[in-house]
Amino acid sequence: MLTKRIASVVAAFACLVFASTAVAASPAVPEDRVGLAKDLIYFVFPDRYLNGDTSNDKYPGYDPKDTAFFHGGDLKGLTGTCTAGDNGLARIKKLGFTAVWVTPLVVQQKPTPYGAGYHGYWGVDFLDVDPHLGTKADLLAFSECADKLGLKLIYKAVIQ
Repeated sequence: MLTKRIASVVAAFACLVFASTAVAASPAVPEDRVGLAKDLIYFVFPDRYLNGDTSNDKYPGYDPKDTAFFHGGDLKGLTGTCTAGDNGLARIKKLGFTAVWVTPLVVQQKPTPYGAGYHGYWGVDFLDVDPHLGTKADLLAFSECADKLGLKLIYKAVIQ
């Protein structure tokens, strides 16, 4: 019985020594991580943010009274004036965010009677911006404003 206890203590001690050696030998995680590890990310559906250009509300699938359809938010609304005091990217920056992650901005499939691709996940043309959200020029202005403010942008595309 005593030999079993001694064997248990020796085994436990050996495990502790091995574990401490393994931990000491493993590399330390660097403090200056790269990528988005230290960023505070603002996730946004551009259609649900702010309507900055009512001229693009004319497209089929726009119905702000129904949650399944486009509500009018767009890249101009999300970009804002790019100056302090506006409600676009400058506001997001002032809130302390360092990166903005937008849902897919690509052209969506045609709306059905039951809903539209306001969320960006019904993409059909990955080389253009959905007209509900704006134009390629609006996307460029959005990107330039983010760069001016020091915000990182995260674009997402879902391909099935």
